[in-house]
Amino acid sequence: QYEFTAKYYKQCYELNNENSVSIYELAYCYEKLNYDNESIDFYKKYLSIDPFSKLAWFNLAGVYHKIEEYEYAIDALEYVLAIDPAYSHAIYQKALNEVYIEEFDKGIETFNDFLKKEPDNASALFHIGEAYAKQSKYIEALYFFDKSLKVDNLNADAYYGQAFVQYSQKQYTDAFYSIKKAIKIETEDPDFWHLFALINQALGFI
Repeated sequence: QYEFTAKYYKQCYELNNENSVSIYELAYCYEKLNYDNESIDFYKKYLSIDPFSKLAWFNLAGVYHKIEEYEYAIDALEYVLAIDPAYSHAIYQKALNEVYIEEFDKGIETFNDFLKKEPDNASALFHIGEAYAKQSKYIEALYFFDKSLKVDNLNADAYYGQAFVQYSQKQYTDAFYSIKKAIKIETEDPDFWHLFALINQALGFI
């Protein structure tokens, strides 16, 4: 009941604007309510009191990521990793944001750092493949999509990645079977259906 909770933390803050607990919890409530600018403001207020809170920096990065301010998210995650270099969730999120701003080589390098800690993380393996695919490095992309599927054969995104690469290389029959596997696992993703339509068109299944 975040709306209800935020009301009372706001009253706490108005009574004492240096109470770090109420500031942090208010930032968190606003994050959950999708009041993104308010959440950012209160995380910053909290960090002015406790600048070594890796959780507050991490949460701030999450809000920046949500509003597509990826470079600000990376900056916040750099603070997390300065405080705790071994914090694997921050390494993963930093890599993801680097890929989102099309710093693909940096993203791949950071994901590889993450994989040293969690070598069997299917999502990280998929995102490395995705970064290669976006650079049209299709051999490397397929290698990592395949590695991701060996870890988790229900990773719909990896099947979609395979289908995208196969479609890009005009391997339409292979792409058809890959995208069908993706849709069987995840029926509600519109990108999957869009690619399926393109593949069907290429095969003449009008």
